[in-house]
This record gives sequence, C-alpha cells and structure tokens, in this order.
Amino acid sequence: MSGEGRSGRSTPSFWDGSQISIDSQHSPSSNSNSFIGFGSSHTPEQKTCLLLMEKDSQWASLDSNYKSCISQIDALHQAGQGNSAICTRLTLTRSKYQDQIELLEDEIYRIGPCPKLRCLLHPRETQVRSTCSSNEKFTVVSPKKAAKICKINATPEIQLENKFDNLMEVDKQNDQAEVKKSVNDIPAINLLMDSNYNLTLQEIANKFPKTTNKLVKGFISITADTEENRTNIINYLKKQTKNTCSQKTRR
Repeated sequence: MSGEGRSGRSTPSFWDGSQISIDSQHSPSSNSNSFIGFGSSHTPEQKTCLLLMEKDSQWASLDSNYKSCISQIDALHQAGQGNSAICTRLTLTRSKYQDQIELLEDEIYRIGPCPKLRCLLHPRETQVRSTCSSNEKFTVVSPKKAAKICKINATPEIQLENKFDNLMEVDKQNDQAEVKKSVNDIPAINLLMDSNYNLTLQEIANKFPKTTNKLVKGFISITADTEENRTNIINYLKKQTKNTCSQKTRR
C-alpha cells in the first residue's frame, strides 16, 4: 500500500513533486480537446499524459471519500457509537474505497511515467551529474612507497576434533526453531485507524521497542514479541478507548 495511513497523496514515486495545479489546466468539466497546446489529434505521448491526468483525478476523488469515511468513523468512536450500524457501514465503505485506490494505483504504475519531455504536470526526476571527471589521470603508487606486508611466523594451532559438535549444532537448531515458533504463535492485534493512530503507535514503540506494525486492509496489525507485552498493549489500548480486534493463535 502506498503511504502510511493515507495521510497525504500516495501516487507512485515517479509522480513525487509533480502535482502542479492540475485544476488550472484541466478541470473536470473540460474534455481532452480543451487541454492547452493539444489539437484534435493527439500523439501517443499526449494520450499517455491525458490518461495519467484522468487517473490522477479519479485517485483524488477516491482518496477524498476514503478520508471522509475515516473522519466519520473516528467521530462515531469518540461519541461512543463504534459498534453502531452506521459505523459498520462506513467501515465497509472505507474498505471498498481502499480496494479501489489500490487497483487504481496499480494501473498508474503499469502506465509508467509521462513520456512527454518537459511536461509541467509530470516532471521527470533530474539526472544528477557525476562529480568525478573521466579525464582525471589514474596515478600508480611506486613500489618503494607502497606499504610492505610483513609476514607473521606464527606457530600453527593444533586442530582437535570435537565428537560432540554435531550434537551441539542440532541443539542450537532446535533452540532457534523453538524461539521462532514461539514468536509466530503470538497473535497480532488489529487496531482500527483513526486520526491519532500515529501518536498511539509512537507510544507503543516507546514502551515496547520490539513490537512490529504493518497496515493490513485498513487495520494496523500490531505484533508483540511476548505474550506479556501483547497483554500490556491490549490494556493500554483499552485505556485509550481504541477499537481493536485480536487475531486467533496461529498453528
């Protein structure tokens, strides 16, 4: 998913810094023929540019609806109506918008960057010039000035075979497998996103540094390193009146 929590525009990386007043040159009420500098027939580069503009307009509309759902859900939770039918419908609507945004971002990624040179709406990344000159001469250090490698006449150590090495290696592998299994058996905590979720995650990270977080279908999946820390995180979220949903234990 692009961006964390959808707090800002999350178009692909090749659009970074390229949102230059699209509405000033292409409004929703205008058609493709009204674009400045374009005639009745468009080149393939111009068609791609127009297609990217259309996708960006669709993305902006979906993103606005998505954020509106989050704001309404947050307001309902603050009013103590987090389990109401309206809140449930808004949650489903938010998930629908999120899926549509992900599909649209995949389409934009497949289209690729704008092929037009010096496009004001989709400027390309500036190529960084190398500071190393190819005309610089490569100087070889004289053998007299080069550092000499001193040989160390150390007595070789006697290698003794340990018959229990194989058994010790098996024990180490078993211990590592047990540790990995115990970590994977700890179910994750699904935190519903709200306007203050960043502050909540920062507080959890400060109290439980080994906790991992990731965004899964509109929820923030929080995984603790121990069962004790998981219980403490749940208690902390309850005190903060946060809406959570715990996963079942993995097998």
